[in-house]
Amino acid sequence: LDRHPGLLQGTRLVYDAEAMFSLRDIARAAVEGNPMPAAEQQARMRTREYSSLSEHLPDLICRYDRELRYLYVNQAFERFMERPKDHYLGKTHKEAGFEAPLAILLDKQLRDILDDGQARTSEFSIVVPTGQRTLEVRLLPELSEDGLVQSVLSIGRDVTERRKMEQALRESEERMRQLAFADSLTGLPNRLLFMQMLEHAIQHRRRNQDYNFAVLFLDLDRFKQVNDTYGHGAGDLLLKVLAQRIQSCVRPTDTACRLAGDEFALLVTPLATPDDAVTVANRVLEEVSGAVILPGVTAPFLPRLSIGVALADGNVSDANGYLRLADAAMYSAKYRGGGRVVVLPPGPRPTTESSNKFAQLRGEVALLRRAVEQL
Repeated sequence: LDRHPGLLQGTRLVYDAEAMFSLRDIARAAVEGNPMPAAEQQARMRTREYSSLSEHLPDLICRYDRELRYLYVNQAFERFMERPKDHYLGKTHKEAGFEAPLAILLDKQLRDILDDGQARTSEFSIVVPTGQRTLEVRLLPELSEDGLVQSVLSIGRDVTERRKMEQALRESEERMRQLAFADSLTGLPNRLLFMQMLEHAIQHRRRNQDYNFAVLFLDLDRFKQVNDTYGHGAGDLLLKVLAQRIQSCVRPTDTACRLAGDEFALLVTPLATPDDAVTVANRVLEEVSGAVILPGVTAPFLPRLSIGVALADGNVSDANGYLRLADAAMYSAKYRGGGRVVVLPPGPRPTTESSNKFAQLRGEVALLRRAVEQL
């Protein structure tokens, strides 16, 4: 070119340090009478086209040789790392300043691809001047004509914001799940979740007759008096305190829930003996009975529960049946003065012959319920 200055006059030469050739190479070969083989020219043109394309992609693109050194990085990589390409070209990850654990991880992945020629996708965190980011990287082997891996192409994408959005979505879904299955006032499981857990226990017992459980129905005595005398704010506070005390009494395998109003329920499972359910019920009675200071009330309020217990029974077919039995036992406790536990033992339920008597009993319970609620 020095001997023929006018050859490329008016022509803009383009040179990239990472490219394998330039127009200058072709021009020099032509002037010296030693033109490049057509295959080599085509290969170099393809390389240059690849380089031109990669420079305009938003992905972080780089290439490595068999010594795990950078052969090429594109502009997006430079912008992301906030360092010029010269900082990386010809260097390994360690020499380029990557933290040791990350450098070791990336080098291992490159070696694995060089050994087996299998593409890989990985995700890792990296600290850059803008902070900690998450990269998703696809590593691809580049093969020579004889089929050997001669280099590795890396295509990376910053997925930090995507992962944050996915995490926020998971947290939102979890909150929605909690709202669907939790009581908004007390934070305890609600009736829907309790009935599902109870159905699971019933199904378990059908498969294994040695598996036992109990349903406890809890109702706060004199709660209507609290609401009428001190207001619903005091009533809500009392329910929150009771929920905490009830929850403190249950075992890890038990489930406590708020059904509605001042009604709570416990699923006690598994049971070694029926006495275990009574033990839990008495523990709840004792724990709940401690004084509660209500806002605007000088004298402490002494809570008291009536608890009905329904034991596992092959004659009961579903969760609603157990809840009705425990509810009936609870009203029996109220009828006897409240502040006590009544256990409804397992046994045959009404048959066709005794259906009239059972209907009469249900009527009496309904009347008793209304009478108690009016107290």
